[in-house]
Amino acid sequence: VQEEAVRLGSIPWMNSQGTFIINGIARVLINQILRSPGIYYNRESDQKGVSAYTSTVISDRGGRFKSEMDKRDRIWVRISKKRKVSILILLIAMGLNRKDILQNVRYPKIFSNILKKQKGAIESSEDAIVELYKHLYSATDVDIVFSESIFKELQKRFFQHRCELGRIGRRNSNIKLALDVPETEHFLLPQDVLAAADHSIEISYGMGNLDDIDHL
Repeated sequence: VQEEAVRLGSIPWMNSQGTFIINGIARVLINQILRSPGIYYNRESDQKGVSAYTSTVISDRGGRFKSEMDKRDRIWVRISKKRKVSILILLIAMGLNRKDILQNVRYPKIFSNILKKQKGAIESSEDAIVELYKHLYSATDVDIVFSESIFKELQKRFFQHRCELGRIGRRNSNIKLALDVPETEHFLLPQDVLAAADHSIEISYGMGNLDDIDHL
């Protein structure tokens, strides 16, 4: 039997004040808990006390986006804290048309009403991409024309950062939304958004359970 000392690393000593001295500087070490990627449902109130049911998609990269359903049965996607767009714009930007949306949801009547209430006719994916781009950069008053550079920028800043679920996020989403998407598909798909919207509708009408996003 041969004994050998193996160096695993430096472990700083804690002083009487509860801090660690690292390179001559007092430091406090804390654990960082990362929420598991997937989709979570909650009920939140705004500054005016108006409550809304929300769903939060947490990506594998830590980015997230939130959708909410108001009292008028309209579903919005939060691009930022101050800006939101109709979920229809997101779905059309992902390649669906109005017929695809109505044929692949469990509550087409609600989505049909959303289509009727939508201001401005956005039919093509190019128009929807431009609309998302405007809200992402707070440029709603600027006349922007679709281009390949806008598409790539939106892919980088929104879809890749906020919609990449990863293997664990895909598994969690499949379980939550009763989907059968292969775990090799790591990005959020239109069918995920449609199923998530259906689940939001069910929760708002008392047919589902809310999540505790901080539950370990």
